[in-house]
Amino acid sequence: ADGARHPGIDAKAPFDLVIANILAGPLVSMAPELAAIADSRATIVLAGLLETQRETVVAAYEACGCTLDAIDRRGDWTVLHLTAGAERYVPPAPFDPKGRDGWALDL
Repeated sequence: ADGARHPGIDAKAPFDLVIANILAGPLVSMAPELAAIADSRATIVLAGLLETQRETVVAAYEACGCTLDAIDRRGDWTVLHLTAGAERYVPPAPFDPKGRDGWALDL
């Protein structure tokens, strides 16, 4: 699938649970997409990031109305447990493929 923008994903959204286990760069780039498919107050679990990348990833999801509930550390790796906002996130503009530059990079 092309991130969270695949028609099959959009057709079944919103979801009560969204899980992503990928690098920090793609997690940041996909924050608006993942927040948009999450139902209000949905649980979002993010993994695949290092503790040193946590603040950057959390900030990207907070900008989409999510709140951090818990952090689970496994050595250098971090798992984030977030809750989507009280109202379903609606991106302010259509998704811009140029915003996916971080997909190819780890932060």
